[in-house]
Amino acid sequence: MEYLAIDPEQKAIKLFPELNVFCGPYFLGLKRAYEKIKEQQEVVALTYGEIYEINPEVYLNQYLKQKLSSKKAEVEESCRQMLELNEQIFTKKEELLELKQNFLKLPQGDLSKLDPEKLNLLRQLLKEQERREIIKKRTQKEFEHFSRQLEKFLSTLRELVKEGYITEGETFSLWEKINSLKEEMDFFQKETEEEEGIDERLIQWVKEQENLWEVFILRENLQKEFKLLSLELKELLKQKFLAKKNLNLKQQEFLKLLLKELDEVLQKTLNFFECQVQLNGDTGEYRAFLERVLKNASLPLKKKIVPLCETVPPRKLIRLLNHPRLEKQPEYQVYSDLLYWLKGKLSSWEKFFLKNLILGEQVILKTRTSSQNLRDEEPEMQNLALVLFLLALEKKPVVLYYPERAMDTAKIACFLIPVLKTRRAQTIIITQNPVFISILQPENVVLFGYKDKKPIFLQGSADSPEIKKWLLLFLEGGQENFVRRQSYYQI
Repeated sequence: MEYLAIDPEQKAIKLFPELNVFCGPYFLGLKRAYEKIKEQQEVVALTYGEIYEINPEVYLNQYLKQKLSSKKAEVEESCRQMLELNEQIFTKKEELLELKQNFLKLPQGDLSKLDPEKLNLLRQLLKEQERREIIKKRTQKEFEHFSRQLEKFLSTLRELVKEGYITEGETFSLWEKINSLKEEMDFFQKETEEEEGIDERLIQWVKEQENLWEVFILRENLQKEFKLLSLELKELLKQKFLAKKNLNLKQQEFLKLLLKELDEVLQKTLNFFECQVQLNGDTGEYRAFLERVLKNASLPLKKKIVPLCETVPPRKLIRLLNHPRLEKQPEYQVYSDLLYWLKGKLSSWEKFFLKNLILGEQVILKTRTSSQNLRDEEPEMQNLALVLFLLALEKKPVVLYYPERAMDTAKIACFLIPVLKTRRAQTIIITQNPVFISILQPENVVLFGYKDKKPIFLQGSADSPEIKKWLLLFLEGGQENFVRRQSYYQI
């Protein structure tokens, strides 16, 4: 964006790569120049009203999210794994509970009537069958793997014969040995597949025990299943411990990176406010969960409860649902309707989800002077913070339209000017405030005015005599006024 056309009769205004200042009567050309600049897609152009609508915290958080997106994605992936493990653990616990209930429902058979020697022999045979079944599966996998390797080897031999590296006579004996080996493997596999039967006398004895045997088998199966589920649950809990440790490590790394980035963003020139990282700010999962839960609520109830969902902190609601006694405290009375409805609607899994919900982080801005949140400060402070962030973070050309309408001259001189001096990307300021000319010493000054009752524009350095004459008129109120001010301040 090197040239800016203003009027068909005029050629163009050349914009320099660093600092350009437009000044002159508003009605003559400044507004038209701004509108022309704003048509460019690669330019960030903001008026006072548009700046007022943007929240500085939201802007900063979006920038940090984009800047640290790869690291943030790693943390989110760890969070997702944690939630999946929590879901699996919950499922296993439910299965274990169901097994316990089924075990308690079994009839109390008198197993003491069974012959202990035969009972032990039967248990041993059952264990042996189970062991042989495991060996059989393992052996079958090994056979399959070895067969695939042999096939690959034979295929390679055929390729070598085709290419002429070896003759068919040299490979014939090797093929015979491989085929005989495959036959031996098939025979051995059939041998292993044959199951060892149980003694017929033992089977006859089992039939004679009637329902006692059925109860015994059911108990054995349930105990075996319970043992397997316990081992699976133990393994999942171990995985959760490692996943939680990994998540904490990644969160700490991300937090360090975030703080480092904030230190780089908030230079000494921006030190009129400070940043704090709130660790339950990114509540996307939480909001999605509440929307899903409230989907089937009646319309009057939604109108009453949804505003509460927007205000209640996630950790507070999770704590209230898990500690009902807290409801009686006065500070929680406002959430009573929400809690009463949720308790009747939440399933055990949803409560478990809420209890294990991992929340994100959000940067909150606070002013150093009053130590209160920036969102509670007057709009002028918020406008100043946003403009400073735009100038410090934005790589595109930035156009500031009448910044003096959004902040007073003292804030412009103390905070805005130092940031403009250090900014490397192109900056265009449309203003009638002389501070931008006198302190910044811009590379290019564009003046709108009248000459021979016709609108014109001039551009060049502020040191140019022609530019100085117009600057004195438009920004300082004329030479006489400027001299009076010098006398008044005794400079």
